[in-house]
Amino acid sequence: MEGQAVELATVPHAVLRDAPLVDGEWIDSYAVALAEWGARSTQKAYVLEEPDDGHPFAWYRLLDPEGAEVAIEVRQKLWQQTRKHLAGFPGATKELEGRQYFNWAAYFKWRGRRVKGELTSGLRQGLVVGHWNRWVESKGSDGTAILDGVWVGRLDCHSDGYGYQVYPDADQLAEGSRRRENLLASAGSGNTANREDLRLRSKAQQWKEMAEDYLGELYTLRVSFDSINERYFESQSGLFPGSSHALSQLVEQAKNLVNLYNRNLVAGLELLDSAAVGSDAQGPENQHTIDLSILQGRTKGTATGQAAYLVDMAKAEALDAMGETDKAIQLVDLYI
Repeated sequence: MEGQAVELATVPHAVLRDAPLVDGEWIDSYAVALAEWGARSTQKAYVLEEPDDGHPFAWYRLLDPEGAEVAIEVRQKLWQQTRKHLAGFPGATKELEGRQYFNWAAYFKWRGRRVKGELTSGLRQGLVVGHWNRWVESKGSDGTAILDGVWVGRLDCHSDGYGYQVYPDADQLAEGSRRRENLLASAGSGNTANREDLRLRSKAQQWKEMAEDYLGELYTLRVSFDSINERYFESQSGLFPGSSHALSQLVEQAKNLVNLYNRNLVAGLELLDSAAVGSDAQGPENQHTIDLSILQGRTKGTATGQAAYLVDMAKAEALDAMGETDKAIQLVDLYI
């Protein structure tokens, strides 16, 4: 299930910047072309600027040194030059499912590449999502599985939930892009605060992810402690009163912030989503909403593993204090 990806910083698209390496060896030639196009553009003193609303599916804007949008004809010419240059790639290539791939090592060593710098610094290890999800699904029909005593589930794309529009040809794409730019311009005209609100949507999504991670950790701790209290302390708290109270306060304060966010921001953010991609865009409603009940449900399996870890660490400490160091080490080794 382990895989590799490389970050190509000159790709003018947030989602496509992390290019997976198939079998750790092959990179999609289109990802390379995008990176080469971005590098060629910046070498001509053009500037890649993030989209105004931070939408993950939106292409970066190409600006000249004065901040004006570069004409479509110039961008197309840069693309043609890039494709012509890559046609002379001297390394090995391979076709996978109808797409051309370049040998990653050969591209890295190619002196003719426009993307400069030590590209290996952008290499990242991780899971191949498709393999992971197939493994999870093979363990049961409900999309969950147990890994080392912990409940785990499917991995979803981080951009799931964002609205988008598919265009069948270049002309309709150009028209859709103009419409999108007009919507963004009208949202910002005469009121700079509106343009900042568009940026807020992207920031809110980041806040949502951080809040879910933070609350997930708090819920896991609380459920773990409740399980330990029930099993070993006859449902009495095993924590010092101050620590128990502090944990409860952290959970309640985080929940209050989430409820405030859901009540006051989600509706407005959804309107901005619709405006950014058009009224006929695809995507679920309330994509920014934080569902506390779902979040609590996800922590149950994790809490079981967390509780086992806390108990075993307490046992290891007790064994070590009694001189049973070898047994203590055996317990600790289970988690290393």
